[in-house]
Formats: sequence, C-alpha cells, structure tokens
Amino acid sequence: MTGPIFVVGASRCGTELVRSALNRHSLIHIASESHWFDDHRARLIAPDAPPQPAEEQGLIDYLLSVRHHGYGLRDHSAPSAEAAALREHWQSIGVRADDAFAANCRIQAQRNGKSLWGEKTPRHLFRTAEILKAFPDAKIVICLRDPRGAVASYRDWRNNWFDRSLLSAARLAEIETEEQRVRRSYSLTIATLMWRSAARSALRLCDRLPADRLFLVGFERLLAQPEPTLRSMCDWLGVGFEPMLLAASVTNSSYEVAGATSRFDETVSTRWRHRLSPDEAAYIEWLTRHEMQVLGYQPGIHPLSAGFALRQIIGLPGEMLRALRANHKRIGGVSHFLRTRLLGV
Repeated sequence: MTGPIFVVGASRCGTELVRSALNRHSLIHIASESHWFDDHRARLIAPDAPPQPAEEQGLIDYLLSVRHHGYGLRDHSAPSAEAAALREHWQSIGVRADDAFAANCRIQAQRNGKSLWGEKTPRHLFRTAEILKAFPDAKIVICLRDPRGAVASYRDWRNNWFDRSLLSAARLAEIETEEQRVRRSYSLTIATLMWRSAARSALRLCDRLPADRLFLVGFERLLAQPEPTLRSMCDWLGVGFEPMLLAASVTNSSYEVAGATSRFDETVSTRWRHRLSPDEAAYIEWLTRHEMQVLGYQPGIHPLSAGFALRQIIGLPGEMLRALRANHKRIGGVSHFLRTRLLGV
C-alpha cells in the first residue's frame, strides 16, 4: 500500500484530469487544490512543528475554506462542527501543522469511503522537498505537457467548474475576480518561463529521486494511451488498475464545461496549433528548446522573429510587476516565487 499521493506539475498540464481518474479508484481520494505548502504553510513561523496558539485557528479556517469553497474563492464561514471534527482528527494523528493538512485530506477520503489520501496542487512541484520531509512515504505524480499547449491553455483559461446561471451574485463576482487575476497574470514570456522552470524541476527530480517516489505523466501520452498509462500509474502506486479510471470526465478545461463526457481525446494535445500564432509558437520553442528536446517535443518550422522576441523581452519587467501585484496574496514568499518559477533554480 502507498503513502499519500501528491499530484503536481506545470500549470495547465493535466493535473486535474489525473486527479479525476484517480478519484474513480475504489481506494483513492485526491483532495482538490489547497496550495498548502506554497501558501499558508510558508507563512507559519515553524511549519513543520506545532503551530503557535495565534496561528491555530487561522490554519483551520484556511483548510476548511479551501475544502468548501476552493482556493481563490475562500471565506471563513465553515460550520463550527467542521472545525471541531478537523481539530479532533488532527489531534488523533499528530501535533504538527502538517498533520492538520493531512487530517483534512484524510477526512475527505474517509467521507468518500476511500483509504488512501492525496492532494493536487500543480505548483507544489516547487515544494517537493518540503512535501517529502513532511511525509517521507509520499508518492509524487508529476504532469507535464508540450509547452505550447500549456501556454495556450493558460492564456485561454476561464473558470468552467460551474453553471453560472445557478450561482449567486456574490459567488459569480468572486469567480469573475479570480478570472481577472489570471488575465492580469498572463504574459507570453512569464507563462513560458514558468513551464520551463517546472520542466527543469521535474527533470532534476527524476535524476535525484528513486523511481518509487516519482511518476512522470506526459499529458499527450495520457490522452493517446489512457489505459496503459493509468495501468502503469496504478502498478507504481501499488494498487490494482480499475476500468472506472477511464471514465474520467472533463474538469477545469480552458475550453469545455465541467462534467462533459470522458475526454481522453488525442486531438486536444494539438489544439495549440489553432490557438497560437506562428510567432508565439516559435518564441515558446526558443525559450524552452532544451527542455523540449529532452522531453521529446518537436519544434515547428516557423523561424523565430527577432522583432517579435525583442518586443516580448522589453515588455517583461512591466508584465512581471503586474503579475506580482495580481498574485501578492497567493505568493508565500516573493524570493522563492521568482527563484523557482522564473529562474528555474
């Protein structure tokens, strides 16, 4: 049997599809994005120790609000009974702040009748060292995708989790605010550099970690060969493959509403060809040429336009400032963010 399962990866690279598939297994429940390791945990005085008394209630509020409302749509109105249940389960397994996170994930797994728990936050890829220190028996599933597809999907993202006609005005306003944050965050250069940093981190982890700790999932292979890919993943996790994994539906797509029928659709992997201009695609290829080569992604034939590239580079400082302003509440340390996301170190 396996330890906790963490699904991470570059943004817009299939982490939610992997979560959707694994959650159809009779033993596994992967909780939705908490951003625990890169957000709230990074703000604690001693994140791998018992929290300070003044921190404890804020920690519980955070975990319950992301459980009920999703990251980025938080409030602090979780029922007191939920807080009491989380506190009780937390105290039953440990005293660290990380044990509260584990308790929250385990409660969700138990309520779904599952014995194995996990969590999915793409940017936890950059916190793998902290994850493995907190949970030495953890398994890390890393999702990657052709950078051109990832960048196009990030640029075109719109929150398709909900039927907007059923939402209250307040919740609709929250969702629209989140979409505005994503739009303000978008920059062709920044999105590409973030993919490059994720790919570099993934490749370093492949070199450093034993094979029983890390499983690399290529989005294109998952779409083209879902059963062999998911069988391999289940073997690696130490659980039997179940056909229900193939019933994963569309979730968090940039282009389709949630709940659509099974979308192991190979044509999705080349959608970027119709979403990006030739100059945009060539620019992405130029910035990620080494990582694309290592991962087996073939460049196009359109040459890089020096003028186009120069305009993107000149605009980068302003775009970076705008993105930092849009995300300042989500970044658990600006220096870590810049070092890992943009510089890839």
